[in-house]
Formats: sequence, structure tokens, C-alpha cells
Amino acid sequence: MNFKRNFAAVALSLAMVATPAVSAVSAKGSVSKEVTVVSVKAKSGNKVRRSTKVASRKKVAKKFNSKKYTVAKALKGEKMSKSAKKTLKKAKKLTSKMARMYGKKTKNTKVTLKVNNLTKKCKKVYFLVYNHSAKKWQLTKAKVNYSKKTVSATLPQIGTYALVYTK
Repeated sequence: MNFKRNFAAVALSLAMVATPAVSAVSAKGSVSKEVTVVSVKAKSGNKVRRSTKVASRKKVAKKFNSKKYTVAKALKGEKMSKSAKKTLKKAKKLTSKMARMYGKKTKNTKVTLKVNNLTKKCKKVYFLVYNHSAKKWQLTKAKVNYSKKTVSATLPQIGTYALVYTK
């Protein structure tokens, strides 16, 4: 009986040590292993948060998150700006999952993300953002710092987004 109790205690403590800690969602916290939010600055001064749970455009997000869909195939049938259509044919996924940023009505929000899998192969990096007021997907070109592995852009509107790149 004592052996079973001790064995259970050892197994439980090993499981707790082997399981990675889950971090809380915050503007400065890490949400996934791929992307870490460095800073989010809204001109209005409102707090902006990041979440991996997508509230709108769930079908598109589900396709995008799947490995069998390319960026263009995941967005097939969706409305998008003319410049985005041309670029998306060549675009590849920089992040494997879509995410969202949310807060009170914020426009022109400066976002800086640390992307752990960023390499010099990624020549042009874009934020693919769903604009709720225009009801279409838009691409916003990001500034890339390869040494710090960060991407920065001023987004016209926050919401569902993903990072894509072209060679």
C-alpha cells in the first residue's frame, strides 16, 4: 500500500515538472512559442490585448491554422483589397495560427511582435488583418529587424490577423 502511494506521488510530481507552464494572455506576455508580443501602443491610450482565440472569421482561421491549406486557399472566397489579392498568391505563413488583438475602438495601433522563426529568407513580411469596417482582408507591410527577430507595423484597425511573408 505504501509503495503504491509513493509511486503515485512520484508520477504526479514528474508530470508537473514535465508539463510546460501556460502563460497568461497580456500585452507583454508570450501567447505561443512562435510569437511574443513586444509592445502594442494604441494612440487612444486604450489597453490592447492579444489572444490566440479568434472570435470572428472562424472558418478562415480554421483553414489557415491547418497545414494542408496555403494562405491563398485559406482565404478563397473572402473579400480583400486589390493589392492583397496579388500578394497572397505568393505569400507563405510566417505564423502557423491566426490570432486576434482586441480592445476598445482603436485605430492606428503600433504593434511590435517578436517572431522566433524569422529568418532572412522572409524578404517582405506583412500583417494580414481583417478590417471590420471595410469588411475585407488587408495587408499591411511590416518593418523587420532580423537581429532582434521583431516585426513592427501600424495597423489601421485591430482584430483578427496573421503574419505572412514573400521571398
